[in-house]
Amino acid sequence: MVLDHCGLLDPLDFDGRFWEPVGDVPDAAMGAIGGTATLLTDTEAQFAADRFDVLVQLRPAGPRLPGDCV
Repeated sequence: MVLDHCGLLDPLDFDGRFWEPVGDVPDAAMGAIGGTATLLTDTEAQFAADRFDVLVQLRPAGPRLPGDCV
């Protein structure tokens, strides 16, 4: 999967749901980047890319609004 120019600051959409980073987002995860999203449980997933370590994602409990990146 390829993320747009905002990287993980944009909503991550896979498995029919939106996901968001847990904790701090590394600088390398900002900007257009390709990687692999892997579903671990119903509420946890991993996004792995060459430029940074695996980042654990959690599905937000409620609606998620797009971030400030434009």
